[in-house]
Amino acid sequence: MEKISLILNRVHPTDTYIIGTLAFNGEYFSDTMELAWKDNQNDISCVPKGSYKVIMMDSPHFGRPLPHLIGVSGRDKIMIHDGSFPADTEGCILVGKNSAKGILTQSRDASDRLNALLADCPDISITII
Repeated sequence: MEKISLILNRVHPTDTYIIGTLAFNGEYFSDTMELAWKDNQNDISCVPKGSYKVIMMDSPHFGRPLPHLIGVSGRDKIMIHDGSFPADTEGCILVGKNSAKGILTQSRDASDRLNALLADCPDISITII
């Protein structure tokens, strides 16, 4: 399987959350939502900018395999998953369509599509800018 490159471009920061876009191998895939930057504090901060390996792993909380970011300093269990509001993440990346201020819609659909694309690929990376 080929190498998969994800790029998360943060485009609209607020005091509580950040809206971004996620590209899959150079093509727009979905919008994203993360918590605002709070010095990389677990459960209340977005992921630091940088490049990370991504692996598909089972998530007991969500009951299905999800993309997990590996190598984030001082953090673990950072996933890319569905959710509609900032309260739906504890430092993870939410995917969907930013159709209203502070809200993602079509999130489960975006998460399921991403999971299907990543399911059998052993070489996945994400760059957050």
